[in-house]
Amino acid sequence: MRQERPDDTSPEEPGDSSAELSETGERPQTTDPTEQASLTVRARWRGPLPPPSQLVAYNDALPDAAERILTMTERAHAHHLQIQDKLVDNSYKLARNGQFLGLLVAIIILAFAAFVGYLGSTNVAGLIAVLDVAAVTAVFVYSGMGRQSKADSVNDHLEDDR
Repeated sequence: MRQERPDDTSPEEPGDSSAELSETGERPQTTDPTEQASLTVRARWRGPLPPPSQLVAYNDALPDAAERILTMTERAHAHHLQIQDKLVDNSYKLARNGQFLGLLVAIIILAFAAFVGYLGSTNVAGLIAVLDVAAVTAVFVYSGMGRQSKADSVNDHLEDDR
């Protein structure tokens, strides 16, 4: 049995959980071959493809893996572009149809104002015509403001994807 003294600096027994700390606050280093070290590495990248070193590692693990990843990325990008084209086309068609219907309604209201004026109520006909023109003007002014803010938000969204 060994007596412990306050200044005892003898190495610890393997498996002893009551390890003393040195003056620097660290555990003394031992040469026990059963000790193991562990290192965790985290890697992140932005974009659809991993860095070239990772592609090589994928190829080492599975033949043609890098080619398959590139093909998958190209197909995903083509699909993304196709969806964007459809969205632009549909937006254009929707705007064109809305303008056509708005013009049709404005012409019908102006024709109604002309008919009311023909019947003799020129004040009412003038009021209908002025309100019709004011409404059409307001629609174009406010839709232009909305388009600008939508364009800004789309541009911000596209910048985030990069």
